[in-house]
Amino acid sequence: MNNQIEQSKENNKKIFLWIVDYFEENNKMPTLEEIGRQFNFTRERARQKMEKMVKYGWIIKKGKGKAGAYFPSLKAIKKLKVEK
Repeated sequence: MNNQIEQSKENNKKIFLWIVDYFEENNKMPTLEEIGRQFNFTRERARQKMEKMVKYGWIIKKGKGKAGAYFPSLKAIKKLKVEK
């Protein structure tokens, strides 16, 4: 069970680091469709992953509902890139 949680967090870390690279290259966040396409899952699964990263503090969500905007947390970028 604990191993599954760690594996899930590692997968989310890979996704987060890809999002950060995308953000740095394009100066904007990828869409949920782009995240899903990159990692071979649905837009809904990408949304769920983003919400998980918000809970971890890796992604900051500004606003509410569908109008909300996501941004990578600078603190998380520094921490996770060092662990990379």
